[in-house]
Amino acid sequence: MLSQMSQGQLEHEFCRDFDRELEQANLSLSAFHQVLDKMGAPEGKGGESTTVAQRFSCLLVQETRRKEERVQIGSNFDEIPHWRFLAGVFLIYVPILLGLVPMILCALLVRTHLRMVGASNLKTYWKDFVPSWVSHRYTRKTQIVSDRFFAKYGSVVSITRSKLFWIFNCKLYCPLSIALVAYLVYLVKVVEQWWCPFGHDRKLTYADAPIDRSFWHANGDGGLLHPDDRENPSWNEHALQTKPAPEVGAKDLTGVVPSHRNL
Repeated sequence: MLSQMSQGQLEHEFCRDFDRELEQANLSLSAFHQVLDKMGAPEGKGGESTTVAQRFSCLLVQETRRKEERVQIGSNFDEIPHWRFLAGVFLIYVPILLGLVPMILCALLVRTHLRMVGASNLKTYWKDFVPSWVSHRYTRKTQIVSDRFFAKYGSVVSITRSKLFWIFNCKLYCPLSIALVAYLVYLVKVVEQWWCPFGHDRKLTYADAPIDRSFWHANGDGGLLHPDDRENPSWNEHALQTKPAPEVGAKDLTGVVPSHRNL
């Protein structure tokens, strides 16, 4: 099942299939690599040669990162007054008391709603959003601590010299909290995909929560939807079924024999 495959495995299989399709289309992989070289795509690392799809994916991420605004926080660290910094540190634990239980309740309610209207094969919190324990960089034995932080702020932050402090925050609190928020967002995306298959400028970000058919498709009202919404693969799996390519030498409706072009 797809839910049992890691993101890395899915990306690897996609890249492999992408390159295979390029080869079957008689497109020159070397030409693609030359174009990617000119555009500054990374070469990749490891013994196995990096595929076109992998380099293209890295290039997209690279270009996106160049254009987005980076949050400025480390550059301000030395300028923040000690009292303000310490007060801000304690604030991060307030959500445990005020937000954790309501968010868990929201996730349970939304998931129950989806199950009651017929949803199955939903992703799960622990399996699909929480990082595996062994995947974390450090263990209790190897966990690093910051003596400079203690030297700068004194005994008020003495707890930060404990490995358990960093293990709790970086292996439990942060990852589990992020996973909970991501899980709730995923469930709400599925809800919107089901009830509201209507396009808007942020709909592309819902692609990680696809469904087989929306309410409108399942209810027989798909014809009322805008053509782009009716054939959107995020909520209409049949839109992924492409028509077979015409045979070489066959004529299309205009009577012209389709030609094969090399990019």
